[in-house]
Amino acid sequence: MIIVLEGPDGAGKTTLAQQLTLQFKLTKIHVGPPTLEQIEGGLINHYAGLLAAAVDRDVVFDRLALGERVYGPIFRGRDALGAAGWARFDRLLRAAGAVQVLCLPRRETCLGAWSSGRPELLTRVDQFHASYDAYDAMLDRCDVVYDWEIPGRREFLFRFLESWQKVEDQKLACAKWSL
Repeated sequence: MIIVLEGPDGAGKTTLAQQLTLQFKLTKIHVGPPTLEQIEGGLINHYAGLLAAAVDRDVVFDRLALGERVYGPIFRGRDALGAAGWARFDRLLRAAGAVQVLCLPRRETCLGAWSSGRPELLTRVDQFHASYDAYDAMLDRCDVVYDWEIPGRREFLFRFLESWQKVEDQKLACAKWSL
């Protein structure tokens, strides 16, 4: 099972990743901002390599590529993947059987966690608001939206992921059968 957690700073991704590692016995991988070398070498190759290394493993990514759509424009003035890179990444994500979870509690909740003094990627409040708005505009890019503030939402997410895993296991069994 490959789970990709995305969302703004302070959304609870790391906490959820820890809970998922326990529930589903996953390996947690935190993906930080891309380096200049990764960008110049073709950022899609970097993300494709991370996904390829996770195939046949049980992994939860604490961020992966979707953050590039948000943080690239904030820090570099552009999204380094572009339309062709995103189309390729989406195909790779589906081929890997990965599920993308957007962690998106209320803005005020994320802002409170972001401003608590712990180290975060963003340093200015205007950057925080721009990132939250960008993630909020990407609700349709993810398989499920997770808001831990809604009662019962964690249990719903875990049941959803169990179902996702069963479907992916059946697809794999069918693919092997057809060989």
